Amino acid sequence: MEYLRWKALLIKEALKCKDFSEQLELDPEKCVIGRFLSTFTPPDETAKVILEEIRRVHHELHLESQKLAGDIRANLLDCEDVRKRLHEQLFPLFNELLELLAELSNHLEKRKE
Repeated sequence: MEYLRWKALLIKEALKCKDFSEQLELDPEKCVIGRFLSTFTPPDETAKVILEEIRRVHHELHLESQKLAGDIRANLLDCEDVRKRLHEQLFPLFNELLELLAELSNHLEKRKE
């Protein structure tokens, strides 16, 4: 749920063309998902593969978020550019990460059966 709050706040502030870097953890190692990724040990090869893909997408999402916040802060983008970047770069990453987290959760649930 913390991830969804993070996502909603980023989108809300970015759509107002406001720098969100002070309100959100943009370091991929320090956010909730980053802390989970650093401590979770995958129980099998399938979970390991999914986890590596989660790490990749999660890192890319944070990198793109950092770039967007920096560009907003430096006044390099107008609000239309911000919306375009959200739709073209960040929304696909948000969706992919959510799908991968669901895939990992489903896989781990099946292992319990």
